[in-house]
Amino acid sequence: VCGMRDTLAGSINSANCHAIYATSLLLSLNAFAAFPGRKKYQDSHTPIERLADIFSLISGLGAVLRSSQGDIRTGPLKGLFDTYPSDKTGDSVKLLLDRLSELRAMFAALSDSDGKTTSLLISSIDMLTNSITVFDENGALGAPQELRSVFLWPMLVPSGFVTLTRQFHPAALVILAHYSVLLHCAEPFSWFLNTWARSLLDDVVGKLSGSSWICVVNWVVELLSKQSHGT
Repeated sequence: VCGMRDTLAGSINSANCHAIYATSLLLSLNAFAAFPGRKKYQDSHTPIERLADIFSLISGLGAVLRSSQGDIRTGPLKGLFDTYPSDKTGDSVKLLLDRLSELRAMFAALSDSDGKTTSLLISSIDMLTNSITVFDENGALGAPQELRSVFLWPMLVPSGFVTLTRQFHPAALVILAHYSVLLHCAEPFSWFLNTWARSLLDDVVGKLSGSSWICVVNWVVELLSKQSHGT
């Protein structure tokens, strides 16, 4: 990972962009696979903190793609970007989209002395929504829509949001809780995401316990509980 950071800080060109993109992608997949739910590998980092690290990795992946998109999309990895008609949006994802609209309205109505933070949170919700709806409009790229959305949001979300999650900012954690719905929907297609949704949600609930924000994540808790019991 340290070596990759040095590489990303250097020159990315048509000769090395394919290897850098593939390595960044594999590092991101490995980071998801290594945590949580593997007790013998767990350390002092919580799922929230680990996810913030993964978001930074995926953000780097997005930076590589943006800088060398033409080369990568026509090179040896071009199969990753083949477009297929996207499957019908699942019921849980539809519910999530409706919920995100409600969440955005709630945040917009907040009386916050720090207007920049509120704008950052609203932008993060918008990017989460866009990461889902873009595939309805343009088709999915070589993978289920839910999985693509799981990776697209970290590429789009403002870096300031990741900073807020590292600080356990309650409103940022509320948004992360809703992201866990997307993780849950992608689990059937992605072994490396196994247990992530529940572990992340449990961590968020623990951090927000006793605060007024806990009621905002009850919707997520109830939805995942119903899904887990097959109702």
